[in-house]
Amino acid sequence: MRPPPLDALELLALLAAALGSALHGAGMCGGFAAAACLGRGAGARASAASLLYHAGKLTSYLFAGALAGTAGAALARAGSLPARALAVAAGALLAAAGVQALAQAAGAAGAARPAGAGAAAGTGGAARRLATSAWTGLGSGLLSLRTPLAPLYLGVFSGLLPCPLVYAFAARAAASGSFAGSLAVMAALALGTVPALLAAALGARLLPPVLRARAQGVAGVLLLALAAWTAWRGWAGAGCCM
Repeated sequence: MRPPPLDALELLALLAAALGSALHGAGMCGGFAAAACLGRGAGARASAASLLYHAGKLTSYLFAGALAGTAGAALARAGSLPARALAVAAGALLAAAGVQALAQAAGAAGAARPAGAGAAAGTGGAARRLATSAWTGLGSGLLSLRTPLAPLYLGVFSGLLPCPLVYAFAARAAASGSFAGSLAVMAALALGTVPALLAAALGARLLPPVLRARAQGVAGVLLLALAAWTAWRGWAGAGCCM
């Protein structure tokens, strides 16, 4: 069974979801984006370093998309049941990312949070923080490289950091069942992270806290809608909506 192809509206929704979700993800990757420009002033050299960094991050995402597209196409050729199961799994991961975005939006919008709630959230993310700290420790060595391509290497590395949003987009890429569709999904993710990471590199806030929380909330709703659409469309098959 060939999965239904991606359309422009769904790609725009994925891009918008990436834009909103990246406002929180900049807390982890923003340091790498800023480090890529360290010691390069504020002119053309800094701009070139930032461009190399985002090119490296795009390379990692496209590589993940290529792997996901290859695996998704193989499952699609294996029959309708594996392809449908993949679509449901992709929907579940998108839904998990959406719930996380909504939880982050609610936490950012609240004037105060109970101490117990923050502790519970910290415990739940302990495993991911441990993995992230290990990757960060390994990646810090890239900062000492004396080469103009160091920002590119740093971008490639940061694109491999553990991130639930990347996993969700990679699963959606696989569910597209096509190589080109997979690359388009991951390119939308890469493009959506650029504004927030640029702001983090410049030491600026892209949006005030209230608007940032609302943007994350909108991203969460979009991700949940995309999750339902991905699972339903993939399960129903190509003939349902062509």
